[in-house]
Amino acid sequence: MALIFFLSSRTDFGALSRFSFPSSDKVAHAVIYGVLAVLVANAVAPARWASGFGWVVSVGYGVTDEYHQHFVPGRDMSAGDLVADALGAAVALAVCSVIRTHRLNARGRGRR
Repeated sequence: MALIFFLSSRTDFGALSRFSFPSSDKVAHAVIYGVLAVLVANAVAPARWASGFGWVVSVGYGVTDEYHQHFVPGRDMSAGDLVADALGAAVALAVCSVIRTHRLNARGRGRR
């Protein structure tokens, strides 16, 4: 979250801007918030609601991040960024859930 806050406080991205492509900021939002959601979910992993909690925390932080950007010169609030945050978190959690389920099924069949 501190890294996200730091990046949101930046008015320019210097050398990173030359690697940009159309919608690269949305991809970056999706990846960063996907990682955040997985980290939060893993922090409460044994709980049945871990994925939901990870998603809610990530999207909630995305809302506060967009509000924060409203006060940063050269940045603005964006509903599109918030959608990318939410989708990135959901996709990352879904992928982790599939991997976890596959591993549990493989263990149940005697493979390790």
